[in-house]
Amino acid sequence: MPRKPRPDFDWRSTTLGRLVAKSGVNFATLARAINMPRRTIYTALESAILSHEMAEDILTVLNASGIPATRRAFRGFTITPPPPPRQLFHLFDGRILRAQGRYSAPSRERLTKLQILQCQINQEENMQPLTPEARKHFGLTFDPLTDEVRSSSDMFWTREHRAVVDAMLQAARRQSFLAIIGEVGSGKTLCKMEFRESLPENIQVVEPMYPDKQAITANNLLDAIILDLSGNDRVTIPSRREQKARRVRDILEAAEKESRSIVLILDEAHSYNRETIRSLKRLHEMERGFARLIGIVLIGQLELLPKLNDPTLREVHQRCAQVIMHGLNGATGDYLEHKFQRAGAKAGKLITPDAVTAIEKLCRHKLDGSRWFGPYPLGVNVIVKAALNLAARTGEKIVTPEIIDAAWGSARQGEY
Repeated sequence: MPRKPRPDFDWRSTTLGRLVAKSGVNFATLARAINMPRRTIYTALESAILSHEMAEDILTVLNASGIPATRRAFRGFTITPPPPPRQLFHLFDGRILRAQGRYSAPSRERLTKLQILQCQINQEENMQPLTPEARKHFGLTFDPLTDEVRSSSDMFWTREHRAVVDAMLQAARRQSFLAIIGEVGSGKTLCKMEFRESLPENIQVVEPMYPDKQAITANNLLDAIILDLSGNDRVTIPSRREQKARRVRDILEAAEKESRSIVLILDEAHSYNRETIRSLKRLHEMERGFARLIGIVLIGQLELLPKLNDPTLREVHQRCAQVIMHGLNGATGDYLEHKFQRAGAKAGKLITPDAVTAIEKLCRHKLDGSRWFGPYPLGVNVIVKAALNLAARTGEKIVTPEIIDAAWGSARQGEY
């Protein structure tokens, strides 16, 4: 049957259209859930002709979204006859089916589409807080894994984190050149916050606020030094670079005479262009006698490594010490215990030891083909939230490795 849009038919005004709007499900989510191109779904709805399979899939999506729907929702549509019976499992990710222990062969019990889509329907949920149902189900007073660090006591401090903060403090005191490198969610920003809280009064931080890090130049860095150390945003900044550099040197020399140490903090340094990174060597070489006038600390993601190791920047590489953050390193269980304790729960009663091991295996990766990194706190938070939400929906009282694997499949499909 040909499928062409009917000019006299507006599917959005039908019962189905109202239910879809109420559910908040968009075409992108619907297409991922039923494994069908968005254009195909749109054309079918506009033509008022749906296959039996598509109609069943849409009902499943609506029910999985919490909107009760029946075949009456398709009043006004033409539904084509169903195809011959066939196995369901090949439509979905076999890894999720196996992970939930419900499928090992076509003749065994298979998950219904509703059960599968409850794992897959809202693939964005892995970046959202725990659902109210999950918090109630597990007796949590608040979500301990979303926006969870409001003070130093909320932070789970590993030996690595403390070593990073100490390295930053040493770079500030000795005015050396340091790079802190770690994956997203490894705790770099929290280490920077703790570093600033721990600074003695004689150390002053300069940190550029320019939002477009890729466009920052050496000129912008000189501006930031003048503005931060002059204590006056209305200070006149020379327009000529030579004059500006001399002003910076004078300011830094005055600070050194007063026994004040200056440290330049460059966050998101992986976004800086190579010329700006090269200019840091010349800035760091400013001296008064044998005393350096400024320390520099770069903070960036793993993309910073190839820039620092670039042969064309060897003058920076040879002067810049690198500290690479490896992650929780076997402390995932202690990390989760710390987080859930602050929400009035015990991680050991919510997540089995085998599930913690599964998290560690899933979240580890090799940076250069030989060294293992991870898991990182943010990655653990994402997968544990997805697992707790899934367990609450299915009525499970504790998170097992099978639930972790199922949640991981959902998170990966959502690219989180």
